Amino acid sequence: MAYFPPSKRGPGFRTISAASYSSSSTSSDESVDIPEDLNSKEFLVFAGFSEEKAAAIFQRWCNRGDRDELLYHDAIAFIKTKAEELDAVDEDDDWRAALINMGLSSRLILRILDPRFKKVRLTGCACSWALDTIQESFSFLEHLDGAVEKRKKNNAIERTDSPDGTKNPRPALRPQNRRTTGTSSSSSSHPTPTVFVDTAPTEVDGRSIFMKGGSETRFSRAVKADGSLSVFHLQSEAPTDFHPKEPTYIYLTKDREVAELYARYVEERCEGVKGVILQIAIPNDLVSDAREIFGNDWQELIWNSRNTSIFEDTLRILSPSIRHYESYDVLVSNLCTTSTHRIARMTSQSEIEAFRLSNGTKASQHVIQTQTRQLEIARQSTGFIWIIPYRASQIQGYRR
Repeated sequence: MAYFPPSKRGPGFRTISAASYSSSSTSSDESVDIPEDLNSKEFLVFAGFSEEKAAAIFQRWCNRGDRDELLYHDAIAFIKTKAEELDAVDEDDDWRAALINMGLSSRLILRILDPRFKKVRLTGCACSWALDTIQESFSFLEHLDGAVEKRKKNNAIERTDSPDGTKNPRPALRPQNRRTTGTSSSSSSHPTPTVFVDTAPTEVDGRSIFMKGGSETRFSRAVKADGSLSVFHLQSEAPTDFHPKEPTYIYLTKDREVAELYARYVEERCEGVKGVILQIAIPNDLVSDAREIFGNDWQELIWNSRNTSIFEDTLRILSPSIRHYESYDVLVSNLCTTSTHRIARMTSQSEIEAFRLSNGTKASQHVIQTQTRQLEIARQSTGFIWIIPYRASQIQGYRR
């Protein structure tokens, strides 16, 4: 267990040094106040709810008396219920009103609506980003003790801000009466290969560089103790660009700008969470057979994958002209910037747009469709996986 001193923020919180859990921390003075208990009003405030809504959700959970059910699930249900009343999808929708109705704090609303990340934000809806923020915050806290212990073992970090040595310290998060969904640190005697680096190679002979941006919490679990890749933690939830229901596709990009935007956006929204870039050097022969899909075919496949209004009550039947794309191990295409909810509002697939980089060119993505190819990539990528901390100065227009 990890132990931390009381927080100046007040009762129910404790202070933790970012360097104690994150390989991405660049300052020994950086710290974050975390809730002592996952089932607490303080957790809801930490995750991004306003004080008023956090108190109301927590009280409702207490009144129900079912302590075997996590408060986290009540928070998720609350947001989904409020989204049915009011959500925001298009750029000219009232995003602020929707997020306020979902009970989010003014601080989190400002961060979700930060104009620097508009391209990324419009790939989802107000509800999806509210849910993503709560889920990332919960995952960060749930795996925090394991992250601290791993940092101690692998990097011999010495904490200087521990509680009084004459007193018995308390755990970072009070243990819950349930089976944890996380995994403990490896007890293997073999050293864990170093995957956290400040910089990674931009070229590797015989391999192609692919990236994905997101939270350190997620990508740390995507790399096993022996340095190999866990494909499960890279798979995207459906619906995705190329399938409405299959939750096993892996989407990667060669465009660093895209990965950086996603890394920064999660760090901006989620307190304590570090944004990182997962970089993988994949053998060329495992991606050189990628089937290209662009133009009308690209729009049609996305239309049939993300347009929930056409497949909710019917079987998804692809036209013969695009059905064959599902048979390939790897597809390469433009990255779609049009959200699932917006596509459901459209009258024509011609309205679907590609994600454009700051220089005006269209961003690309590779989609690993088959689990056979995913596992082969994982097998041949050990030693060629890096997790790189996000650098704030890399985002256009970023100012500290």
